[in-house]
Amino acid sequence: MVLAGLFAGGCGEPPPLVSVPRVTVTTRVLRTLPPELTVPTSAAPPEVAVPPTVSAGPEPTAPTTRPPEASGTAFCNAVRRYTSLVNQLNASPTGDELRQLVIDVTRAIEAAAVASPPSVKADTAAMATAHRRFLTALEAAGFDPGALDPAAGGDLQSASYLAARTRVRDYNRANC
Repeated sequence: MVLAGLFAGGCGEPPPLVSVPRVTVTTRVLRTLPPELTVPTSAAPPEVAVPPTVSAGPEPTAPTTRPPEASGTAFCNAVRRYTSLVNQLNASPTGDELRQLVIDVTRAIEAAAVASPPSVKADTAAMATAHRRFLTALEAAGFDPGALDPAAGGDLQSASYLAARTRVRDYNRANC
């Protein structure tokens, strides 16, 4: 049995950030260097100029802020970790690496389920349950994919799991 087929897709990567509208130039001058960058000297501390930042774009017609549960949250971070680990599983690891990756994937999706916003809470919980069942079956097989019951990965290939994964991926792309 090839494990890569069970985990294909992950939850996707977050969308690229949109450039900030309007042209804005900002320059700051720091009066002193941070302590870790200072060199003992009898002279007065030098002024350090921070380079200006410039961004351009059309004037927005509506705010472009993300919802409160956006990018830096535990949910978004857990989904990113989950996706990264699933991608590693798709490389068909074996032995101890397989064992650790399956455990880490399960923990990552369980962390996402705990931290998920209401709109995808049921979906992440369903994904976590499917991964926990697969981990349990793989543990019972001694982490040997050849000894794994062929039906063990069924939850990860079911229509309900794939639909939940799609909704979590879409939420992740729109909000993280």
